[in-house]
Amino acid sequence: MSYRFLLGLLSVFVALGVGGQAQAQKYGTLPDSLPDRYAATSIDRSAYEEAPSAVVRLEAIRLEVHGPEEATMYARKVVTVFGKEGRHYGRLRLGYDSFVDIEDLGGRILDADGETIKELDDEYVSDRSSTGGSLYTDARVKTAKLFADTYPYTVEYRYEKDLTAPMRWPTWVPAFKEAPLEFGQFEVSTPTDYAVRHQVRGDSLNRTPMQNGDRQGTRWRVTDRPAHDREPMGPSWAEQAPGVRAAPTTFETAGIRGDMSSWSALGTWYRRLKNGRDELSPSAAERMRRIVEGASTRRDSVRRLYRHLQKETRYVSVQLGIGGWQPFPTSYVQERGYGDCKALSNYMEASLKAIGVRSHPVLINRGVNAPPVPREFPNARFNHVVLAVPMAQDTLWLENTDTTAPFGHVAADIEDRHGLMVTSEGGVLEQTPASEPTANRQMRRATVELTPDGDATASVQTTYTGNQQDRIRRRLVDRTPRERTKWLRRLIDVASFDLKNTDFSDVDAYQDTVHLPVELELPQYASQTGSRLFLPLNLMQRQTHVPSEMEEPRTQTVHPFPYPFVDVDSIRYELPTGYEVEAVPDPVTITESFASYEAVVERRGDVLLYRRRIEWREKTLPPDQYEAYRELLRDVVKADQAQVVLVDEET
Repeated sequence: MSYRFLLGLLSVFVALGVGGQAQAQKYGTLPDSLPDRYAATSIDRSAYEEAPSAVVRLEAIRLEVHGPEEATMYARKVVTVFGKEGRHYGRLRLGYDSFVDIEDLGGRILDADGETIKELDDEYVSDRSSTGGSLYTDARVKTAKLFADTYPYTVEYRYEKDLTAPMRWPTWVPAFKEAPLEFGQFEVSTPTDYAVRHQVRGDSLNRTPMQNGDRQGTRWRVTDRPAHDREPMGPSWAEQAPGVRAAPTTFETAGIRGDMSSWSALGTWYRRLKNGRDELSPSAAERMRRIVEGASTRRDSVRRLYRHLQKETRYVSVQLGIGGWQPFPTSYVQERGYGDCKALSNYMEASLKAIGVRSHPVLINRGVNAPPVPREFPNARFNHVVLAVPMAQDTLWLENTDTTAPFGHVAADIEDRHGLMVTSEGGVLEQTPASEPTANRQMRRATVELTPDGDATASVQTTYTGNQQDRIRRRLVDRTPRERTKWLRRLIDVASFDLKNTDFSDVDAYQDTVHLPVELELPQYASQTGSRLFLPLNLMQRQTHVPSEMEEPRTQTVHPFPYPFVDVDSIRYELPTGYEVEAVPDPVTITESFASYEAVVERRGDVLLYRRRIEWREKTLPPDQYEAYRELLRDVVKADQAQVVLVDEET
């Protein structure tokens, strides 16, 4: 389902130029002071704190809603480019499909004086299927490119989109990462009897209601906005920038009417899409009942069917027509052995129904950086479907597209967020469970034998649980041995090593723990100066990065990691004969409300025992804790560089 949803986002950052009085009426009213020709010479770059590589002169979107089943979007953008760093503004990507038609795509390049030197024609436009991996889709992308070799120059684009299923309206984000914006405008126009909802982020947008006969609307404008810098370690850039999200109350998709006035109503619409598609054939239902024969508990029955789904089906995204929203019938999966997230969840729901177990599809925004669902603003911006199975004491959450996921595992990209659970009574927002730090562990035990010349051999056993195992498994499952070894080499944070042996068999198992053994040779692991060896204590888990300091007060929440976790390293160093310990670092203990760190080294005869433990308890911090977060990481970086000094007593 994600490709259908992401298709709409391709047209959020839109672009169109100005071309006369008829165009002005078609694409919305603009202030008289804006010229039809945008000369680069009219821009004083010295007025900016840093001379920009591009200036967005104009960005305008007008959405004209004709009714629940049809709308037209007009858009234009004008950008003056001063150097190659701003050259990418000459590229425009527009997504379309069976519900979206692109009309009247045009553009041109103007020289420094505002004279047209190139018009957009078919030579500069490509049209390709919007596929990715194993995907059946009618989604396509048009890409237009307008570049010039002499700077400065100005690029204008304009286009029109006809929307025949306008349930996802464009989100307007009048800000750019590297370029200031001179003028931006977003208009929504509807019949007077058509209800519109909107949500505004940021306080710099000027809002004006509009009324003209049997039509009404709202216009938002912004002028002279500087480039928008993303605060580090925060939400996505688009979530930090100002913007307007508009949405219909009623809509129609492929003849099926829907209502977005509440989450309950939206869930009812999705349930209607499923009607008649969630029943197994009698023979298939009987097969499911045979699979669970002898199961000791209800949970065990669900586990058996889930494992059957994993063995017998695979994920293939199918986005044809209304298939971007509507699940395919269970027979589709039964006959082909594949389906997308909607189809596989629908098939699993029907399988559970056949054995008398109730379950509910849940529409969710998948992705560790996915924006949260606006709880007070019902809308259809979801990109994934999972299945919720109520149990006596808790709820099972089933990811039906993953053929190797442990049963009931809630992955980092869907945990701790709201999704729309679809029930027989309608939709209701439900929150997926949040994992605890101790559920997401990386436990590493190693024995390192050190020679008098500083070389070493290491035997390392790392155990991953929870989202840590999920991270490893997703990266390695279905990979070739060569690809897995290449990944492991990148993971090992040692300057020089030879990988002698490893075992990836746990990656392919259906379990919630992954064990990864590694045998290493470490030439010159300890540096030698005269009679001394300088032994790094942290073998494979050094923190090296500290986020940048902020010049302005922080306003955004801090997102250091996608989930809470615990990492523990226990390393046994066997010292060469004749060497004594000359210097040992002091124990380090760092404690904050959101995290803790400790590192200690202990000598026992000819053995050094090093233990490092870091626990991250919060995955989101308030803005005022950013400096405490940076300070903790600075201290961890320093502690992870600790060394023991060994001296040869015989010299």
